[in-house]
Amino acid sequence: MNLKAQVKHIEGKSLAWRRLAVFFREESIYELIKTLGIYSRKGYFEYELRISSGYYDWTQARRDIQFRTDVFQPSLGFKGLYQQDPYGLHVKGKLPLSEKEINEVVEKLPPDIAEKYLLFSLTNINQGKFMKLISKLLDENSADDDIFYPPVQYRELKVDGDGIYYKNKPFEMDYPHRQAMRILIEKKGKPCDYEDFKDDDAGIFIKSIREYPNINHTIRNLIYELRGELLINTGKRLIENHEKGGWYLDI
Repeated sequence: MNLKAQVKHIEGKSLAWRRLAVFFREESIYELIKTLGIYSRKGYFEYELRISSGYYDWTQARRDIQFRTDVFQPSLGFKGLYQQDPYGLHVKGKLPLSEKEINEVVEKLPPDIAEKYLLFSLTNINQGKFMKLISKLLDENSADDDIFYPPVQYRELKVDGDGIYYKNKPFEMDYPHRQAMRILIEKKGKPCDYEDFKDDDAGIFIKSIREYPNINHTIRNLIYELRGELLINTGKRLIENHEKGGWYLDI
């Protein structure tokens, strides 16, 4: 998926920080928040920051455990203990954070917690301005589409960067094949059907699905070629047909 398609693909979606950080070449979630604030004020896009529901589930479970076991803070009482946020945040609910709340989150949340529970969303992207900015930041001539996707692994098989590996032995295939392999690996042995490979998140097809005269045939060819390359490089098929249609990894 080229850069333009990637930019279009992220608009309006809730994303973990690393999905956006690669565009801006930021290695810290807090630097990313600062950078997004700067460019949103300059009219490149609007952005929202939310705390995921997982954070509230985690803090609730933490309070429940503390309530049952803590004998060192009797003065808190039930109500005070129940309402206490472990980091002293006063942010409630899943609405977008205000600027004041963003500053509070940056100040109080440790990086590992922020990375796990903060979600970003870009809306009203000015495509022209944004593409020029990101092309500059990325140096698009040297950027690889694979930077947008983290490594994935299932047992001895993995995709990392521009390589597919089996027992740490690499073999090369082009971008659509690597993305198809990612889908199979992420299923961890469960069957994949045609829709899994057509999904935008798969990032396999640069063109619109409608522009392919027979998209199912294209997907079958990808799987056939993947299976053949695996057989050559590992001596095993690894990709098997599922009795109800689709494919799965047999490792």
